[in-house]
Amino acid sequence: DIVDFGTQEEYIWMHELLSSLNYPYVAVTGNHDLIGNGGEIYNLMYGDYNFSFTFNGNKFIYINTCSREYNFDNNVPDIQWLDNELSDTANYKNAIIVCHVSHFHVDFNSELSDEYIKVLRKYKKVLLSINGHVHDFRFIAPGNDNISYLNTYSTSREKFVLIKIWDTNFSYEIIN
Repeated sequence: DIVDFGTQEEYIWMHELLSSLNYPYVAVTGNHDLIGNGGEIYNLMYGDYNFSFTFNGNKFIYINTCSREYNFDNNVPDIQWLDNELSDTANYKNAIIVCHVSHFHVDFNSELSDEYIKVLRKYKKVLLSINGHVHDFRFIAPGNDNISYLNTYSTSREKFVLIKIWDTNFSYEIIN
């Protein structure tokens, strides 16, 4: 969540704060960002909810997984879009999925969960899935799908997770 109540004032405040960083930042939409007119404001400030970019051979795929905010209408997450993003395997070494609500959580559309996981496993290049909905650190090491799942802290915890990616591996460090 970038903001708490989806108000324009919150978005402006957060933009001013994040713009003061000495590093670029990229946002993924959270459920609180979609409250009221928050989704429209998010879209104007940050662009599409679903987007990707490649950096150093790693494809970062940002996808809206806030199903509850769409009344579980079977359109969020957009599984077809995700499949299309992952399908071009010749042009990236690893895929890193960045979303807010993990497919393990009740706020993720359970009717889409199996299909979502199937797409993540399909191309065998998803290294890591990062989310933050539960506002606390959790790490699930690779199971039979060889994908690691990492939930980050909320800013209220005054901690963050530094992730380093190389070749086909990664490490993480919790920074207080």
